[in-house]
Amino acid sequence: MKTGATNEGGVFSVIAKIFSFVLVAALLGGIIWFAVATDGFTNFNRITGGEQVMTKKTTGVRLLAGTRTEFTVSNLNFTTSAPSYKVEIYFNSEEPFSFAMNDDGESYTTRGEDADLAKYFGVELTESGFAVTPPLKHSEESLLQWLYPEASGIAVTSEIGDVDLYVMTVTFSDASVYSIYFNVQPPSLILDPPSIIF
Repeated sequence: MKTGATNEGGVFSVIAKIFSFVLVAALLGGIIWFAVATDGFTNFNRITGGEQVMTKKTTGVRLLAGTRTEFTVSNLNFTTSAPSYKVEIYFNSEEPFSFAMNDDGESYTTRGEDADLAKYFGVELTESGFAVTPPLKHSEESLLQWLYPEASGIAVTSEIGDVDLYVMTVTFSDASVYSIYFNVQPPSLILDPPSIIF
């Protein structure tokens, strides 16, 4: 007595084809992601800060005064060692502001544009990248006083607004440069209800 024929080979064949298709799609997706992440396999450096991946020119970054912000630097090239890098901060020459000092009646427009402000902003290299900690009492006046310690009567005379006053440049030893344009916001006032006493 013959039993009914089964099509187990056909089912396994279909499952194998589906599995192969999913595997090829995942591999292709990974290659496309890697190509985008490395600018077409030309830039293997990656900087991440505050859940944001930095591009060669990133604008609108906001740091909080008195708060340490960590930036992670990674190398996506698995065949070579990670390049070294340096971090510098300058005034953004595209957003100059005017100020007066020494009560001499003169007005200056961000004349310290070539001065590296990294020390003022507390730049520190870490094991995984670098950190930036703007002073708690940051203001453009306090920065100018730090930059010109002998000056007196420093006052910003132009409207500034919420613009990118500073640019952080991360220069890698492989000649790639990242420019991160940012400004500093005052710390947020956070109330802790259980500790409030009326």
